Amino acid sequence: MSPLEAVFDIAFTVYGLMVVIALLAYFFYRPRRTGAKARNVVFVIPTIAKPSVMPALREVLANLVERFPWAPIYVVVDEPADPSITSEIEKHARVVKVPKDFPGKPCKGRAIEYFRQRYARPDMWYVILDDDSYPLDDRFLEELPPFDSRYAAANGILVPRPGRSKLAYIIDHVRLWDDLTFFRLSTSILGRPIYGMHGELLIIRGDVFSEVPFPTDSLVEDFVYSQLLYKRGYKTWQVSTRVSIKSPNSIKDLIRQRARWTKGIWMELPRAHPATVAAGAARSIFGILTSMLFSPAWIILHITSTFGLVAAAYYISAYVKGIFNSKAWWAIPMLPVIGMLEPLHIAYLPKIKTFTVIDKT
Repeated sequence: MSPLEAVFDIAFTVYGLMVVIALLAYFFYRPRRTGAKARNVVFVIPTIAKPSVMPALREVLANLVERFPWAPIYVVVDEPADPSITSEIEKHARVVKVPKDFPGKPCKGRAIEYFRQRYARPDMWYVILDDDSYPLDDRFLEELPPFDSRYAAANGILVPRPGRSKLAYIIDHVRLWDDLTFFRLSTSILGRPIYGMHGELLIIRGDVFSEVPFPTDSLVEDFVYSQLLYKRGYKTWQVSTRVSIKSPNSIKDLIRQRARWTKGIWMELPRAHPATVAAGAARSIFGILTSMLFSPAWIILHITSTFGLVAAAYYISAYVKGIFNSKAWWAIPMLPVIGMLEPLHIAYLPKIKTFTVIDKT
């Protein structure tokens, strides 16, 4: 066996085992229910409040007002803000404006930190949403633990909804698979945010939110915040609520989005918890090597691996789920090509310099 064959064999074995272990979490975890729906809940939505995000934000606010008419909703925007946009938002939510002189560059983390410093109360639960995401049910209200427990933060289960690109929507189903397996294993079974946490339905206990500052200078503020909680010994869990997220409107936007996440996480790994460094690096490196991007090398080297089939089935099944949901039957013959698209984000990494917001119209 050549050194290159050995590298691929190790990658297939390790990643295949990681997938198998993560799949066990899907079958063996269910969140604990209290039997009573909490009412001490506040929704917080940071946004740039520009016309490009308003179609998605309108959809989010409409869903929150309909499903949670009793809950306070705060939309946090940076100054200067377009008065016509803020006046529209104020029909459904309270607008909080981040002043220009508040430390940090305009970004989601800075907006949340401004809100945290001025509005956080220790007796509330804070539900942070992206401006294109909203909960599809209210089950999480019955899955909030007592305030005197070590459980401090939770995530829901991300479910894509179509943007303008059916291919991006199909690929985005990997996020659903990841939530049901890898994130459920770390966040819930182990009770630690080893792989980080999402900003879509990030539920934080009020006393913890009041105590732990939100990062204001990172490409991946949710990941960094999860590591701050991890290092302080707080536990996490996954609620059963599914969260609607809007898929990117183009493959280019999907690649830009993935590139920002990847670059941001790698930049933060030196300061992350050791378990996150090990697991994150292993999944990132072996995940790329076992992706369809390197399939020409497997063919040339005549590599066959049972664990490789497990890893491939993980992604292919996610894409098939996306094809069925979108009814894009023309994409079935393209499955091998679809598997090559997302890993292409590694070529975009040098272009990521600052926090960027993709098109959400």
